[in-house]
Amino acid sequence: MRNFFILFYLLFPITLLGQGRIGDIPSTSVSKPTIHWLTLSNLETSTEQPSIALHAKTTSTSSISVEVYINGIEIRNYEVVLENPKRRGISSIKANIDLQKGKNEIALHIRNKAGKTIERRYVNYINYQPPTLSWNKPRQNNVNTSEKYFPFELEIKSPTPITNHNIFINDSKIMGTVKEDRERRGMFYRVIVGRANLTKKNNILKAEATNSKGTQESKTKKITYAGTIYSKPTATTIPIPTPSSPVLPPSTTRVPVVVVRPLEFKTTDNPDIAVHYTVADVGGNLSHVKIWHNNQVINQETKGFKKIKGEGDQHFDTKITLVPGDNTIKIIAYTDTGNPSEEKILRVRYQPQETNYYALIIAVEDYPDQDIEDLDFPLEDAQKLEGLLLDKYMFNRDNVKLLSNPKESELEDELANLERLTEKDNLLIFYSGHGYYEEKTGQGYWFPKDAQKNKKSTWIRNSTITDFISAIPAKHTLLISDACFSGSIFAKSKSGSGSQYSKQTDEDMSKIYEQSKKLKSRRAMTSGYLSEVPDKSVFFKFLYDKLKLNNRKYFSAGQLFSQIKEGVMGNTENIPQYEILQSTGHDGGDFIFIKK
Repeated sequence: MRNFFILFYLLFPITLLGQGRIGDIPSTSVSKPTIHWLTLSNLETSTEQPSIALHAKTTSTSSISVEVYINGIEIRNYEVVLENPKRRGISSIKANIDLQKGKNEIALHIRNKAGKTIERRYVNYINYQPPTLSWNKPRQNNVNTSEKYFPFELEIKSPTPITNHNIFINDSKIMGTVKEDRERRGMFYRVIVGRANLTKKNNILKAEATNSKGTQESKTKKITYAGTIYSKPTATTIPIPTPSSPVLPPSTTRVPVVVVRPLEFKTTDNPDIAVHYTVADVGGNLSHVKIWHNNQVINQETKGFKKIKGEGDQHFDTKITLVPGDNTIKIIAYTDTGNPSEEKILRVRYQPQETNYYALIIAVEDYPDQDIEDLDFPLEDAQKLEGLLLDKYMFNRDNVKLLSNPKESELEDELANLERLTEKDNLLIFYSGHGYYEEKTGQGYWFPKDAQKNKKSTWIRNSTITDFISAIPAKHTLLISDACFSGSIFAKSKSGSGSQYSKQTDEDMSKIYEQSKKLKSRRAMTSGYLSEVPDKSVFFKFLYDKLKLNNRKYFSAGQLFSQIKEGVMGNTENIPQYEILQSTGHDGGDFIFIKK
């Protein structure tokens, strides 16, 4: 038994010598210190406070030295306390550490005879300060411009999520398109682009932003507009005289008297009116009645009309088509001997009902799916088209929507929202992005932002687009699609040429415009048929240039296409298309751009 204890002692000397005499253990048997975090137990944490309490314990079988670092800089204001003086193995480390904004690294370096132990913790100090606003465009504080619809780009940065933003021009709220909305390294970013309608010489562009902590910031920019300020015209109403009862002349004169019923309007938005009047036929000698419209004879009524009341009275209804502006109507009755009555003059102002032009401009260039290649130019093209429509044509800022990289649900929601339009409205839809054609089904598709190449249910069918267009009650709807296989939307119909408009004069187009207001149109213009098109679109270049260079008051989509087609075909292998959208309610009209 004695030999056993001697052998045990020789094999396990550390165990026997370690009790109560930690400091006397030979250095060859000492291990590195260990660290136990009482605070900051997670590797990464976040705080809203500018400082944080550090409390850790270290265990060592020999004496230790301690170093505390914040972001690589050693701090001195900490304390190390031996937990049990009788047992020198456990020490407590405490410190109060000031943080910098953003991510902070806290490091403990504990050294003993065996070596050094280093452990780190990371603390993200979220400083709830107001958002920071900066104008990327324009960058100058005071700007002079001749652009009526002034482009801007606003960037917002915030340490907490951005919950709201507003943009104003001269205290009137305007819309903007969110170009970018992301979080990076604990900071939130949002970029908004748009155009401000400059209505005065001196304009104030103002932006506001609020973050999730309710802190708000604003920033203004002075813009001087060097162009012409157009005041809104005031409609002038020309009174129409209220007729009095006829005063019959002495029977010896034998001259008829014309009495016009009071018109229910002085100003009208209907070009077709009916004038009701009565001729008091004195002595039965009425021969005929002449009516002039703007000094042109339009009608000659003869005898034989049914008598309404009173012996010899004749009642007449004459339909007249007015021209925009002031119209003068003159009525004179004649006897069989050629004696005229006193002329009756009516004045009516035809103020055509204002047609509202709407545009939904869709650009998709960023595709998260790695199997779908990103594009470079759709958003740039869309912004150029938006600016041109606002600057040159009858599109108002409130009626133009630019969708940047929409998901499927967002795109379809916007199309559904257009069902609020009426027959007084005209609609332009522009799409630039990826397209796809499935040959075995003959079906074409658009790719929204969240499309997945290997998941067809994430694509938008052409038939879905045309279903939305069918449900929109606008008088004229024009779809312009600049995408691969965009011509597949025509459901196998043949290409249109638009050549019937190529030689129309301004006067012809004015008449066509008046006629088109009576006939609905549902047409599409595409950059090609069943073929791929380049990212840098030749089709869009010609589309934009022709719209920009047009000097006609009325410029139909057919005319536009006839000027585009040859240019595109001469510079690419694509054949652009212009055709009716089948089964969408097309009646024979055409979409017409009206120049301001």
